[in-house]
Amino acid sequence: MSSPRAGILLADDDRVDTKAFLRALRNLGVSDGVTIARDGMEAWDLLRGEAGLRPDLILLDINMPKMNGFDVLRE
Repeated sequence: MSSPRAGILLADDDRVDTKAFLRALRNLGVSDGVTIARDGMEAWDLLRGEAGLRPDLILLDINMPKMNGFDVLRE
């Protein structure tokens, strides 16, 4: 059984930054395959969870609650 694919995993707790990122992707013609995590712990849960999310690209905010971007990267 293969893991589900998501083109991009974006972990960012700032809604304004997230909206700006999604708008930029839409302007580039990329609108599918983006998974949003609101903090590092949620991102880590998505990556190690039963679903086994395997994105092609992971973008991590450095300063997030619960688990920051560096901690996610270390894990």
